[in-house]
Amino acid sequence: MCGSIGNELKSDKEFVLGLIETGGGAQIRFASDELLADKDFVLAAATKDNGVLGYHSDTLGADKEFVLAALTTVGYRFLLHTAEALKTDKDVMLAVLSTASSSYDSNVIFQDDVPDELKADRDFMLAAVRLHGGVLSTRRWGSGRMKRWCLLP
Repeated sequence: MCGSIGNELKSDKEFVLGLIETGGGAQIRFASDELLADKDFVLAAATKDNGVLGYHSDTLGADKEFVLAALTTVGYRFLLHTAEALKTDKDVMLAVLSTASSSYDSNVIFQDDVPDELKADRDFMLAAVRLHGGVLSTRRWGSGRMKRWCLLP
């Protein structure tokens, strides 16, 4: 689609969702700022092409309810589009770990993305191990470094 579209169409959910469905996620560029701040619209668009989630408004990236729904829709990679303040939230980080498709992914997420304050939280660690026991297998591929984690009774 070349050119531009009118403001009325940019704010029309069904029209923009149709563009995304037929033309791919890049069509989100036609969505109005209001649509990009609309949780339901952004999640509906993500079911058509999950690449659109990076285009949500900043306020949605800081909205815990939206972030949890987006993680369920897209998976742990949505963490890249999450506000920094939510990256220390237990529920959010457990949701991130729960969407990991393998022990290797959960291990990398645990090492690279889980903040130290959550790694020191007994309840978080127990929940993380219940989700993926592999989070404690902390060998870093290629680096040769290893860390040991232990849970105290």
